[in-house]
Amino acid sequence: MVEMAFVIFLLVLLIFGMTEFGRAMYTKNTLNNAARAGARAAVVTSGIVNCAAAGLASPCAGDGPIFTTIDNSIVAAIDKSTVNVTVALLDNAGNGKSPPAITGDQIRVTVTAVFNPVLGLMRRMIRGTLSGEATMRFE
Repeated sequence: MVEMAFVIFLLVLLIFGMTEFGRAMYTKNTLNNAARAGARAAVVTSGIVNCAAAGLASPCAGDGPIFTTIDNSIVAAIDKSTVNVTVALLDNAGNGKSPPAITGDQIRVTVTAVFNPVLGLMRRMIRGTLSGEATMRFE
């Protein structure tokens, strides 16, 4: 009985650890997909890209096409209040530049979110920030 108690404790800990690791990988994949969708929205709308790269509020605020696309790509399992989106305009060499975007420039979208494990024990071990990033060429 005592040996079984030790083995079951370790087995349950291992199973929940694998489950939380799987959730973390799912969250990372979701953030990558959201960043890719946001980058795609950015490269097909030049006015939005120029506005977002300049850090202007409108029409790039939370209801702009880039952010709406990213918001729609994020599933309910991720707390949207912890999601942070950054849009950067880069030249051909990968250096930051100011708008306007011209053909050949790159747009990098980074989406970060806080990952909170379900179990309290795991929160002390794996809590952190996960991010997804996508870079696309402006046409």
